[in-house]
Amino acid sequence: MIFIPKAASGMCALASKDAARYALNHLRVREVAGERFHLEATDGKRLAILRGPCLPTPQEVLAAGAHASPETILTEGLLLASVLKGAFKMEGDNLGILLGRPNTLLFVINKSMITEPGEGRFPDVDAVLPKTPALFSIAVDPILLASILTAASKVQHPDACKVQLLFWNATSPMGIICQGPDGITFDAMLMPLA
Repeated sequence: MIFIPKAASGMCALASKDAARYALNHLRVREVAGERFHLEATDGKRLAILRGPCLPTPQEVLAAGAHASPETILTEGLLLASVLKGAFKMEGDNLGILLGRPNTLLFVINKSMITEPGEGRFPDVDAVLPKTPALFSIAVDPILLASILTAASKVQHPDACKVQLLFWNATSPMGIICQGPDGITFDAMLMPLA
């Protein structure tokens, strides 16, 4: 049994809207030893991995025991992003997931839904993860960074949107620059968090 916090709902927006060679319109859910979860989403250009401990409330543990188990229990499965998005809207702290065949159970304390696990191949996300540590890191406010990137995107043609991220060191402001049509240049700086 996997319990994923509602904060994971944003992962659904990172999956592709359409099916392709890979099951990119799905998220891969994995139950990991030690009562932990992995949730992976990609559209082929973006990749996000959310992982952490399963921390159900006592009420969620009781609710889990009230549901029938599928014929075959799985530790990994694909779930359609649109179905997960709807499931995350159910009231509760965590979304309970019992992966199985022929059906997977998604539930919160007093509501549940049954879905079929996805078919197809999901990309090998471990193959694209770097094998060495980053040269340095910089901590920024994600909302401020998103607002700067949104402003930069307005300067450019929607079909040719590209920004450069500029780094000098881990404690200096990060730079963002892009060129728009007709010689318009967008420059921005974002202070790192302490």
